[in-house]
Amino acid sequence: MAVTGETGDGSEEFGEGHIDYKQKYKGLKKKLRFLVYEQECFLDELRKAQRKLLKVARDRSFLLDRLLQQEKIEDSSDESEATNSTDTEDVPHREAAPTKKQLTFRQHVGRIKQKAAKRINTLRCLAGKSWGSEKEDLQLVYLTYIKSAISYACNAWYLCVSKENHEKLEVTQRDAARTITGCTKNTNSKLLINEAGLLPLYVESDIVQATVYERCLRLPGDDPLREIAENPVRRRLKSLGTWRETGKSSAEDDGLEDLPRERLIPVPDIPPWMIPDTFSCSPSLTTSVSKTDPPEAQKAAVEETMKYLAKPDIEI
Repeated sequence: MAVTGETGDGSEEFGEGHIDYKQKYKGLKKKLRFLVYEQECFLDELRKAQRKLLKVARDRSFLLDRLLQQEKIEDSSDESEATNSTDTEDVPHREAAPTKKQLTFRQHVGRIKQKAAKRINTLRCLAGKSWGSEKEDLQLVYLTYIKSAISYACNAWYLCVSKENHEKLEVTQRDAARTITGCTKNTNSKLLINEAGLLPLYVESDIVQATVYERCLRLPGDDPLREIAENPVRRRLKSLGTWRETGKSSAEDDGLEDLPRERLIPVPDIPPWMIPDTFSCSPSLTTSVSKTDPPEAQKAAVEETMKYLAKPDIEI
């Protein structure tokens, strides 16, 4: 049996095997206090180091700017007759030529997706489960308000967009198609677009490329655009075809490749009304009529006046 007692200094004596939890608690509390103090010191040193790094970065940028302003442009060519520039002359900034991986429309497609997503939210406000606009009205809103943002100036960049970026736009159109039709997310994509009465964007891209190809082939033979369309070039990217290949393939599929193409009528340099003896203007009728005269009399006066006009080249 253990015997306990109290000593003169106020501490208690316990028998063997007894654990003094109070002393352990005090020890752990003391260690925790030291750990908190060390953490505060570490965070304070970290803040100081970050401030120093920020100051060094600012000083480095400032020094680089000053050095670039004071640096002289030396001409290394012996054949050049230009002299060295003065110290006060600013050094021109030359950007590096973009690499092949940077020549994409990824950022442009990303901005279009963000703009279209905001407008699709507006489209959702017009549709509901138990109320809202009709399907035809929602389709019209999509074509005029959202599709116009997606396909804006598409003749310029649809020709060079990769399949990956096209798929991003297809996802946006399918999102709008679900709002128009009320279909669920697991609906087949082709059936969804067909139900919404829309064309897939990759089909529209082929139409745009085929239209550009056919218009170029209808230009005069000495036109540079026609030469560009007729002369194939090496692909920049193996995974991305050219608009010539797409247009030619579409023409072959439709059986138009071997058919003669009607040439476009070029716009004359001088307007017809500026050429003498080709344009005449008659501000009045040969027979005077008034607004109160019957339509038959007005028509007869017009026909009488037209007899004295020059014979047109084309009659409609």
